Amino acid sequence: EEAIYDEYEGTYANNKSKMVSKEYGWNHSLSEVVQSLIDAGLTINLLAEHDGSPYDVFPDMKLQDDGLYHLKDGLYPMIFEVRAIKA
Repeated sequence: EEAIYDEYEGTYANNKSKMVSKEYGWNHSLSEVVQSLIDAGLTINLLAEHDGSPYDVFPDMKLQDDGLYHLKDGLYPMIFEVRAIKA
């Protein structure tokens, strides 16, 4: 699919920076990511979802005591992690 392009002032590490950041990204479903690891011959030994994100990426996110940003309604996970090993 086509890349998602975003250009903004600031960086992921310093949103007050005057530097102009240019980012390209691609959306992938969780199943697409996990299946690609399986297809590569990896054994998945951890799949976890987290309610908080290290990045303030949506409107009305609130920084919590855990140091992560959370959605007000908390209806869905913000990030996931996968640990896999080559068998």
